[in-house]
Amino acid sequence: MMTALGSYTPWTASPRLFDKIRDQIHIKRYSIRTAQVYCDWVKQFTRFHRYRHLVEKALHR
Repeated sequence: MMTALGSYTPWTASPRLFDKIRDQIHIKRYSIRTAQVYCDWVKQFTRFHRYRHLVEKALHR
């Protein structure tokens, strides 16, 4: 039996970033609140860098 982690199904699409983060936090047995805080931190980080990929950002230096 295949089980889906996060809100995606492994046979239809690749996991999104926040699904990956939540899955890893769940595997490490952190609390739900910790997962929320980590996802909020990632959102703030990406907004601060104006949604540019880190590889793209490094190339422009």
